Amino acid sequence: MELKSNEDGVSLIKRLPINEMSLQIKENFPPLINIRVEGYLPDSRTSFHRVRQQREGNLVVVELTTRRPRNEFCAEVITEISKSIQLKGNFAIGQDYTLIINDKETNFSL
Repeated sequence: MELKSNEDGVSLIKRLPINEMSLQIKENFPPLINIRVEGYLPDSRTSFHRVRQQREGNLVVVELTTRRPRNEFCAEVITEISKSIQLKGNFAIGQDYTLIINDKETNFSL
């Protein structure tokens, strides 16, 4: 799924394909939530682009994107990629949360 082109129209921005994600809760006050995402780059010209986080109440949305030059041919070589991300914001003990990473959803409780 193509999200958009960059400002000059030279690159395609897409969501990182995700194979697996895991959650680690560090018992600090307030608790710290780290996620680890395992995904892949689908060809030799695609690179990791960026991580965006958004939170509304108990819903946390994380988007990981890739960048690829538009209209360039390249070798279809899959490269595995792993990212560790600390979720921003304060998380309250005794609350339930929904985490969406690209199109994958999971729930967690503190």
